[in-house]
Amino acid sequence: MDREIPKDILKKERNRRILKYGSIGGGCIALILILFSLMRSSVKEKDLVFSEVSKGTIEVSVSASGKVVPAFEEIITYIGSI
Repeated sequence: MDREIPKDILKKERNRRILKYGSIGGGCIALILILFSLMRSSVKEKDLVFSEVSKGTIEVSVSASGKVVPAFEEIITYIGSI
């Protein structure tokens, strides 16, 4: 016949499993948080430019040259009498 395993040994094994899986889960969560923080875009304060704005008229002239082309073309066929 098999012997019954003492409760203190079962308790130690259960605690060891909880600690093992808990640390694996905590490590996975920490890894995910680190990856998210690395992928997040951020702007450094030294890269920002601040200016004072005052009221007034803006005098700007813009000139450009180029060719105007349609975004798409369509052929229309008319069958019938006028």
